[in-house]
Amino acid sequence: MTLTIELPPEVDKRLRHEAARDGLAADDLARRLIESGLRDRESGRRSADTKAAAEERVRDLERLWRCSRITAPPLSDAAVSRESIYEGRG
Repeated sequence: MTLTIELPPEVDKRLRHEAARDGLAADDLARRLIESGLRDRESGRRSADTKAAAEERVRDLERLWRCSRITAPPLSDAAVSRESIYEGRG
């Protein structure tokens, strides 16, 4: 696809400067920047979907926790002490 974009002079100058610094033609750098921007947009949409899914999982776990009938006594300090965890090791 061929695309023609009118850039303000200061943007054109900056694009050419950055391209020359990277050893690229200005159109190659522009193409890379556009591709990168599109990937970032797609990634942003995916992260929003992921966030919604994570929030749903949290709600499910909270509902499970509220309706759970299982209770266990708390562990004693001795049961979770460093000595008891590494007991028998040299």
